[in-house]
Amino acid sequence: MPRYRRAYRPLPALVALLLALLVAPVGAASTPSPGNSAAAKACQDGGYAWYAGSDGTPFRSPGECVQFVAQGGSLASPLAPLTLTFAGWYARGTWVTVTGYTVGDTICIQGVNTADAPYDPANNPTCSVPTTTSSVTLPIPGGCYTTPWTMYAVARDVTTGQEGRTLITCP
Repeated sequence: MPRYRRAYRPLPALVALLLALLVAPVGAASTPSPGNSAAAKACQDGGYAWYAGSDGTPFRSPGECVQFVAQGGSLASPLAPLTLTFAGWYARGTWVTVTGYTVGDTICIQGVNTADAPYDPANNPTCSVPTTTSSVTLPIPGGCYTTPWTMYAVARDVTTGQEGRTLITCP
């Protein structure tokens, strides 16, 4: 009979352990707070280029933007888009004036076929780094070989990511 009692001695300890686990506070596990995740999401997919820090400094990458908001910073209003104005025709293309950038930034322009076509650096844009004025007139080669014909001029400030576009209708 002593052997029989010895085999079941751990049973009360096991029951006590199970009861302790069941009675443990439910709120002990912490749930992560959302923090500034909405602002961090605004930095993704090119959004960093449209926002600035609360001091007005533009972000140069998504990581820089996310780090800024993760440390408690707030995003300032989106940067204004570049303004494009038709400036005339030349033998093989169109002149377009771009304004709204910071002097010293790299400004590139290209023609695209649809209103929602993105700026594509692989599509041979014409680029310039204006150092004295906040207005530059750049050529868009091609276009206007048949009439009527339309294209969209898309400009990008490569430094900040600001973009602008305008519809150009060939006469």
